[in-house]
Parts: sequence; structure tokens; C-alpha cells
Amino acid sequence: MRRSLLRLPHDAFLWGCHVQVMSFRTEDHPPLDRFPFWVDIVSQTVSPMHARTDHADDFRAMIRMVDLGVTQLSVMSFPSLEAHRPGLLIRRSDPEVYIIAVNLRGQSEVTQEDQSVILGRYDMTIYDSSHPTRSVARGNGGKRGSAAVMLVPRAVVPVPANQVRRRLITRRMSGSGGVGAVLLHHLMGLVRHADGLARPDAGRLATTTVDLLSAVLARELDDDARLPIETRERVLMANVYAFINQHLSDPALSPQTVAAAHHVSTRTLHRLFQEQGTSVSRWIRRQRLEGCRRDLAQARPTQPIRSVAARWGFTDWSHFARTFRAEYGVSPQHYRALLAIGEAPA
Repeated sequence: MRRSLLRLPHDAFLWGCHVQVMSFRTEDHPPLDRFPFWVDIVSQTVSPMHARTDHADDFRAMIRMVDLGVTQLSVMSFPSLEAHRPGLLIRRSDPEVYIIAVNLRGQSEVTQEDQSVILGRYDMTIYDSSHPTRSVARGNGGKRGSAAVMLVPRAVVPVPANQVRRRLITRRMSGSGGVGAVLLHHLMGLVRHADGLARPDAGRLATTTVDLLSAVLARELDDDARLPIETRERVLMANVYAFINQHLSDPALSPQTVAAAHHVSTRTLHRLFQEQGTSVSRWIRRQRLEGCRRDLAQARPTQPIRSVAARWGFTDWSHFARTFRAEYGVSPQHYRALLAIGEAPA
């Protein structure tokens, strides 16, 4: 029995602030309905397809989809299956998008126009919705496979379409390092925090997503200079934020070390942060304080506050105490005491 996306329970959709979020599990349906239901949902949220699986009698899968308007992102886990998007389905409906597939667990293979790629963990590839595609996904050691799939209109990607088509379709690209890792971290953060997105966030996050994807493609083409200066600066900032977050425990982290790591002048770095309404040092301090605040909320009451502070790069206790009080209105010790009675400031 086939079911339509429109027959999902109403609370599967979170419409707050105009960001659409959908989550479902096939286990919420009778065993024999699960695979047809999955095919119907993926066909409507990702792209129309035919599919087969050896687990059709009890297909256990889940999907979480975030729609930012310009871009859509889905993260899913599933048993082994094979999907095929033939020309007939394309002629019926073609959104004219690039589809970026990221393999998160297990192994997958994507074939388009007689070109195939096998993806391991955190590998990604790109293909075109306008051409027939076949994909095969397999779990690992009996575990379900997992993947992220992003849809981006071809028209918004500032990389020449003929270059993408000729050189990048079904090419393996890494999500384990460099700008590919920044893109993957960004995508997974979107999925985790989608429920809390405010209305203005959607457009900004969609722009950042397209920028990071464009940077990955340009890097694969060894042609970063083709990207608009605005895109390059936004990608630089995404890399800078990721670098800072990875090095917050280092007391030597400073505007100078951040600029040197990204091969830009400190003047350029300060300008980019000023355009965001803050400064490099203020941003670093804020991230460190937030890390301390979270750890104090989770740590054992007997754990010394000094050790929490040192973990986040604060080596001067007096400086840490002053900046903590300035940020949250109470001393670290008082904050911990308020936590114990459930009255700590957020």
C-alpha cells in the first residue's frame, strides 16, 4: 500500500519561523508498508526514483529533512538498497539541481553517464538531476548505512556548469579535511540545530551552504579565483570560525595566529570581523566563555573551576573571573552555586 507525504502526521512538520523541518521513522508504520512509504517520501523530498531492497519485508529507516528555501538537506539511515532514476522520471519532473551525496556510514556507489564512484566514510560526490542516475548503498558489518543528501539549484552555484559536468560529476571528494570538512561540519550542524532556526537564519545559512559547496567545487577544479570575492570572504570566515573552535584550548590563540593559519593579514582579518559587528579577540573570548559555561553546567560539583577554565584556554584565573562576571553578571563560583538550585542565568 503506497502512502503519500501529505498523509504524514501533522506534527512531523515544524513550520515555525518559516524553516521547514521533517523527521520520520519507518518503524512508525506496519512492516510491509515501510519500504513503499520510504520510497514515496524520498521521491518527494529528494528526487523521484525507483528502488529495490533485500529488506522490503521490514525496512527500518529514518530521515530528517531541513528546507532552507534555496537549498534542501536530508540526513538518512537505511538498510542496503539500490535506487534508480531513469529518463522517464526525469522527463516527468526535473528540478534542475545538483545533488550532493555524502556517505556517512557504510559504503555507497553512484553512477551517472557511465561514470561511477565508490564512496567510503565522509566521501562526497556531485551529480545532476537532469541525467539518469543509479546508486547502491550498503551498510557495514550488519549496521545500517547513513548518508546526507543536499539539493542546490544549478543556477545559484557560481562555478561554470560545463566544468562541473565535464570534470566533477561522480568524482570522489573528501569531507575529512580542508574545506570539504568545513562543509560537512556545517551540514551536520544544520541538521542538529534546525528546530531552533529563526526566520532570518534560513537565507543566511542557505547562502553559506552554497558558498561552501562552491568552494569545494572550485578547489577540486583548482580554480578558486573564479569565485566571487564575496563568496571567497564568506568561505574564509567559515574556515576561520572552524579553526578558532578547534583551537580554543590553546592559550596562544590570537588574531595573529588565526591570520597566519589562513594566509591573510591581521588587518584583513580584523576587517572581516568588524563587518560582522565584533572583533577577533571578542569572538574568541565569547566562544571560550560559552565553553566554560557549558562545562560548568555538566561537570561534577567537585571538579575545580580552574581546571574547567584552563581547558578552554584561560590560564590567568583573575582574568577569567573578571571576564566571566562581565559576560554573565555573576562570578564563576556564584554561577555554580546557582546551577545547584536551578537559577543560573542562561
